[in-house]
Amino acid sequence: MFSFIKKIRKKIRNRKFPPEMKHLRSLHPDFELREEENAWAIYWKKKYINHIQPLSVLKNTYHGSCFVFANGPSLSEIDIEKLSGSHCFGVNGAIVKFRDSSVRPQFYTIADPRFLSLHFDLVTEVLESGCHSFFTFNTLSRICEIDASVLVGKSLFLYDMINQYYQQSMLSNEACIEHFKENPLLAFQEPFDNRIGFSQAPDVGVFGGRTITFQALQMAYQMGYKHIFLLGLDLSHSGSRFYESSIGSKKSHSSKLDQDYEPIIKPAFTFASQLIQENKVKIYNLSEHSRLPASIIPKCSLQEALSMKESQD
Repeated sequence: MFSFIKKIRKKIRNRKFPPEMKHLRSLHPDFELREEENAWAIYWKKKYINHIQPLSVLKNTYHGSCFVFANGPSLSEIDIEKLSGSHCFGVNGAIVKFRDSSVRPQFYTIADPRFLSLHFDLVTEVLESGCHSFFTFNTLSRICEIDASVLVGKSLFLYDMINQYYQQSMLSNEACIEHFKENPLLAFQEPFDNRIGFSQAPDVGVFGGRTITFQALQMAYQMGYKHIFLLGLDLSHSGSRFYESSIGSKKSHSSKLDQDYEPIIKPAFTFASQLIQENKVKIYNLSEHSRLPASIIPKCSLQEALSMKESQD
């Protein structure tokens, strides 16, 4: 009965938003962001929760190497202790890899509402790790709906998806092309698709790429890293996830990886590879059996990555 009422309320709420505001439909009515001088204030049920800074304050503040942890099964093969002293960027359930280890993630992002609902204990674990956590406003709203207290006192950064901004109307694809085409920090295809492209501009946002790892890649690039190593980027047909088998979870959500790979994921990483190479930033895929070919993202072993990191540092 409760779920039925919840669905009815959601339908009523959605009718209040015209098509150009559809990206706001999932926001809970008790969630609010209030813009202040150099940050946003998060409010839940009119109660102040925490401040969240824009991702742009971290632009070009880092250098050297960054290891981005995706969620593919090959992550289980990585000896994480070898990454001691390295900058690590986790997504979704990769926090499980850091358990019982001296290595901690410096950065983390979670955006999948299904992951939030099924694995909120891992979300709490991420926030308790002390890392800088990057969230969209929709993710923040969902976290507050489950338990706003986990955000109190944490280091939070707000990032946007391209053409999906808080309390702003979305532009049409034609208007996006006109609006963004003069921005040298954005690369995208025509007709415009906010999932396929690459952004060097944290104040504008990131392209979705249909995978949170692609979003993390753009953020690591925007922060200034010159070598970015991708771990667990298997993109396997099974869509299996490292953390689900590691924690023996029976909670799982279906993967759309197969239907998204050719039309969205592969072109998105192709955009990234071309732009990154032009700007003398190196990106490598450490997943030996990744579906993404080495012609798009070159592959290397963990030992080779560590050797490159050492020579650069």
